[in-house]
Amino acid sequence: MSRLGKFWALTWLQKRTILTALFILPLCAIGLRLFGFQRTANRMVTDQAGVAHEPNDRQLELALQLSRAVDIAAAYGPYRANCLKRSLVLCRFLHRQGIPCELKIGAAIDDGDFSAHAWVVSGDEVLNERPDIVDRYGSFETSSRSLS
Repeated sequence: MSRLGKFWALTWLQKRTILTALFILPLCAIGLRLFGFQRTANRMVTDQAGVAHEPNDRQLELALQLSRAVDIAAAYGPYRANCLKRSLVLCRFLHRQGIPCELKIGAAIDDGDFSAHAWVVSGDEVLNERPDIVDRYGSFETSSRSLS
């Protein structure tokens, strides 16, 4: 099946998310460059006071669909976003749907090389990365309250 055929086979929400992400991913990159992480993250990651901390099954299924859509936009769109930009944009989409999530940023040293990575979790589910990512990277506190 062609890429266009695969696109048309997606749900309406996934198509809308991909098209919106194609626009928001480069804006996120511009925001990070001009305003830095703190201000950009505060705009993208909103406080979820009053939202349940654990997603229900429907929310988790929707979160995984949105995550896949953002990954598609980042991989096949004209702007190839890295893990931080993808994760910030995914948090924005999840928050707009009322789905609880948290941005995680971690660091690791492998054979003397430092690396950092960003991903999103909802409840105990890692959304936009392999589940074993939490074993590979030690994560920092990045809740929206700590971003203020």
